[in-house]
Amino acid sequence: EYTQQVYPSGHPLEQELTKGFRHYLFHYPDSIPPRVVAYVSRFNQGLFTVGHFVGVGLDQYLGSDCPYYQQMGTPRYLAFKKEPDRVPLDVMTAWATSMYPYNDSLDNVLSRMIWHGQIAWFVNAMYPGSDDLLHMGFTEDQMRWCRNNEKQMWTHLVEEKLLFSSDPLNIRKLVEDAPYTSFYTSESPGRAAVWQGWQIVKAYADRFPKLSVHQVMSERNYQEILRESRYNP
Repeated sequence: EYTQQVYPSGHPLEQELTKGFRHYLFHYPDSIPPRVVAYVSRFNQGLFTVGHFVGVGLDQYLGSDCPYYQQMGTPRYLAFKKEPDRVPLDVMTAWATSMYPYNDSLDNVLSRMIWHGQIAWFVNAMYPGSDDLLHMGFTEDQMRWCRNNEKQMWTHLVEEKLLFSSDPLNIRKLVEDAPYTSFYTSESPGRAAVWQGWQIVKAYADRFPKLSVHQVMSERNYQEILRESRYNP
């Protein structure tokens, strides 16, 4: 069984998960961390949360060069994210998403960007020092592109009136997995706007260092986060 070869018993995955949930208990001392259940999904589903459980399909994390993904025609940009190292970050992402669901009362590009940014910021708080590349699923070139073009991306969103667009297609193009972000150049990564949302939440949290993780996460007025962050790339 290929999955067992990649995840033999004694694999460091369990230690990594424990490390993340130790941080979680530090920030949420009265809370009970979820139980993480690993299973083989027959390539159907990577992650799900039910009540107090997070299920993770390990066959969705067999390494980007796993021949099964090629045989199934998984696009390269998606296979790239199927690395074992991503499991702890993705488990934490799933848990954060179940704790802090999206507030869709005002659904637009900005709201989605900042909500995804909050989730990324939460995961980073549970795994401080984790690799931003791994976290976002970017290559080094894609990350460099984001950092070099942060101002241009923002200007484009503002000038093209995309920030407050509630068109589902615009939202999808900016925050969902894709080979690149179609509003930008082909060097850009997919989900470039999520990375930018993360920078906004970082700026917000840095301006209010006394806020707890829970306080940063429970701010549901995404426009307020942008305003208070004074984000200005």
